[in-house]
Amino acid sequence: MPITLPEVSTPVFALIAAIWLIILAAGRHQLKNIKENTVQLVLEQAREQLKKDSNLDIDQFYASIYPQWRQMVKSKALFIPHKTELWPMPAYPEYVCSRIKFNPQVVADFLSENGIILRGVEIALPEQDLPINPADSGNHGLSFVEQLCNLFAKYQKRY
Repeated sequence: MPITLPEVSTPVFALIAAIWLIILAAGRHQLKNIKENTVQLVLEQAREQLKKDSNLDIDQFYASIYPQWRQMVKSKALFIPHKTELWPMPAYPEYVCSRIKFNPQVVADFLSENGIILRGVEIALPEQDLPINPADSGNHGLSFVEQLCNLFAKYQKRY
């Protein structure tokens, strides 16, 4: 005996599909808002905390902003898309944290790209073949600071 699926009328199917798309769009919008608010929170808090303590460590900074970030996530979103973006997931701070990769290293990289370097942050230089002879380096007398500024400018163009 063949399996028969129930027939669904086209308007009912279209309505279900439209509701599903609206839910997914709302989840994407909430995730976008969380990302924007995270950027704003990290930059504002970094500047504010550096005024108070110029010897701020990245781990201390992350530990100090994480509770604020958790509260922000709870207040800004009910759900976000799953990583496959096929269904919504509750916007638990732990899940959002893994989804947007919010961790001390990512925060440190983001801050260094924006010209804020905290203690304990290692700047990852792009891998390249270094010339044996300094005259062949192509820098022709650029100071370390100028080379570093050029590096930051190059990274800002990418993002």
